[in-house]
Amino acid sequence: MKFAIVLACIAATAFAAPGHNGSWRIVGGDDAEENQFPYQVSLRYFGAHSCGGSILDETTILCAAHCVDGADVSTMAIRVGNNKLSEQTDEYQVASFVRHEDYDGWDIKNDVAIIKLADPLTWSDSVQPVKLRQSDIIEEDVTLSGWGTTSYPGDIPDNLQFINLKTISVDDCSRLQPSHVGPTEVCTFTQKGEGACHGDSGGPLVDSNGEQIGIVSWGTPCAQGYPDVFTRVYSFLDWIEENRKSITMKVVIVLACVAATVFAAPGNNGSWRIVGGAEAAAGTSPHQVSIRINGAHTCSGSILDDSTILTTAHCVVGSDPASIKIAAGKNKLSEQVDEYRVKSFICHEDYDSWDIKNDIAIIKLTFPILLTPPAIQAVELRQRDIIAEEVTVYGPTEVCTFTKKGEGVCHGDAGGPLVDSDGRLVGIVSWHISSAPGHNGSWRIVGGDDAAENQFPYQVSLRYYGSHSCGGSLLDETTILCAAHCVDGADASTMTIRVGNNKLSEQTDEYQVASFVRHEDYDGWNIKNDVSLIKLADPLTWSDSVQPVKLRKSDIIAEDVTLSGWGTTSYPGDIPDNLQFINLKTISVDDCSRLQPNNVGPTEVCTFTQKGEGACHGDSGGPLVDSNGEQIGIVSWGVPCAEGYPDVFTRVYSFLDWIESNRN
Repeated sequence: MKFAIVLACIAATAFAAPGHNGSWRIVGGDDAEENQFPYQVSLRYFGAHSCGGSILDETTILCAAHCVDGADVSTMAIRVGNNKLSEQTDEYQVASFVRHEDYDGWDIKNDVAIIKLADPLTWSDSVQPVKLRQSDIIEEDVTLSGWGTTSYPGDIPDNLQFINLKTISVDDCSRLQPSHVGPTEVCTFTQKGEGACHGDSGGPLVDSNGEQIGIVSWGTPCAQGYPDVFTRVYSFLDWIEENRKSITMKVVIVLACVAATVFAAPGNNGSWRIVGGAEAAAGTSPHQVSIRINGAHTCSGSILDDSTILTTAHCVVGSDPASIKIAAGKNKLSEQVDEYRVKSFICHEDYDSWDIKNDIAIIKLTFPILLTPPAIQAVELRQRDIIAEEVTVYGPTEVCTFTKKGEGVCHGDAGGPLVDSDGRLVGIVSWHISSAPGHNGSWRIVGGDDAAENQFPYQVSLRYYGSHSCGGSLLDETTILCAAHCVDGADASTMTIRVGNNKLSEQTDEYQVASFVRHEDYDGWNIKNDVSLIKLADPLTWSDSVQPVKLRKSDIIAEDVTLSGWGTTSYPGDIPDNLQFINLKTISVDDCSRLQPNNVGPTEVCTFTQKGEGACHGDSGGPLVDSNGEQIGIVSWGVPCAEGYPDVFTRVYSFLDWIESNRN
């Protein structure tokens, strides 16, 4: 085997990670009464509970940094006002979030984040803000609330749980807890069998007066006789206050005549570039910077001062500040240039990722840019509104149009400056994006039907901390075929595979993941070579409902195919309980390229029947099979959801050798 199967006893594990990384829940608690914790929220990814949180004001949620680390706000929502996860209640779209600039995801330190909502909450008896305690804590009685299992592993309970605990000193905690505990953390401990567990991360710990003193952070799962560790709110009061404030800008955002175009950006939302322009002379745009994510130019921005960059929210939202660098002072991307690390960024609190409104963000640098006019200097912000006049758009390369055919902006120039004839900034290049099929979500089926019992015995549910995340297919007793983006950045110890049942709500066999391997040439930006193999710690037991799929040994032509998965019938929407399936038709790569606004390659397969039928978030990694039940595709990406564009799958035939060499 080419897998290093490490199922080591990890003492300190993060309680959650957005989407497919999980979070802590309560062991040994009781059902909460109606309105007992009106400040409690459920942070949800693609309709599924992921973390807890607490309401600070009408548009601000307090949470843990590890709950939002690497997330995409377009996939996030906040549910308030109800103890039961199963009941329909008010749900609010997330506009932006900011995590602490010194958050350490390895040691789980400075584990605090602020989430801003797109629309304000409506106060009621069941929706109220929490007060933050303004004094430090001593050893005292406290209460933890959250949606928590009573054992580990286990499923999320429907009803909000709570438990009364006691805080202990950092010194006592350090003696009992095998991992390092610092002064900006709080510990609780009563006895074995009582405490936090996966799913409650980010949730509030309050004192006897109901004032919040802690945020669920990390521990040794679950209630095994070790203290649970919380972020100490008192240590971060100034940071919380500073980052909960509204953003005010003296910037006019010009979203100039963008005809409803969808450029669906695979990977990280994409960005605009210029078509029909001329090369800029040296020093023409000294305020222009290149925003680079993981070393590649992604967007543009403008220098406001030596430590501040102005760009669009969609250029940075969901990114890790550590992965972003700013390049300034050169017109050519190929030339060596000084790069500056990003300390943090904040998006407008009313940023709407669906309609791309209030698309503005501020990036703060770790170290200041050396301003050397005229080569590198700050841009001037125009202090009056724009009228019909000539403006200039600067950008590094290709693009589309809004003056006449053959001239305009397109992917790659997003966030760049629009300046008037005096060189003053009047706008920031923005655009209407489709959803990006990247690392934060997965596709589900629209327009399908309930599957019959044993109809798809090879279908599996890939789960993170007990919640469905992606589909997959059985190859043999210990091997699952899946998409690379379903496992990218994941921790095998948080992953399980559920088999043998069409209903997600019913208890069934669940197998721990031992390891996984993704294709070595997987490109998460363009979503290419999107294939992975998952190895199980223990072999499956075959039955009528658990059987391997055959991989087709010949390439496909235009033919009838079937897709299965747990998919919503609309977008956005919740995951259905019953496995869905839909009959589709493959189309040629040439036809797909004409219909699909993104690049489609020969190692991919496309399906299309009509608007209202297709894949959507949650079914990623799942199998596409031919009329003989042999697998030909793996759900990869598309323009959500069933809006009249083809869906794109990894072509199994192109990866038969890779699959075979990595499964043995």
